Amino acid sequence: MKFLTAALLTIIVCAVSCTKEKQSDENIIGQWKWEAQYLGSPVNTQTPQNTGIQETLVFGANNHWSLIQNGTEIKSGDFMTSVVTGRDNQKVKSLRYSSATNTDSTVYYTITGNALQFSNDLIGTVGSGARVYSKQ
Repeated sequence: MKFLTAALLTIIVCAVSCTKEKQSDENIIGQWKWEAQYLGSPVNTQTPQNTGIQETLVFGANNHWSLIQNGTEIKSGDFMTSVVTGRDNQKVKSLRYSSATNTDSTVYYTITGNALQFSNDLIGTVGSGARVYSKQ
């Protein structure tokens, strides 16, 4: 009974403190070239130069995305953007995507100028890493 009460309380708290607002982010539409993946320290940073992987991420206006590595499409599917509002009323953009191998995965992102940065962690905690692309 305590587990059921705790689970119900968690659902209520999240419903009150975290809300999602449906929003279409036109800024993400287009082609993005992979620049770097930060994995917690400069020593672990991966780039196209040190991995040999040339990667392009494409987001279409029809909510279809594809991932192209070294000229070959390796994943594709549908996506939807939204804005998550946390307890402190901070707005964070999220992207929910699916593919043949992933269903309902979510990443968080920022777009600053021509730079798109993804993080798997809502607040980008230490060690969570980030993947950076530039607009083409």
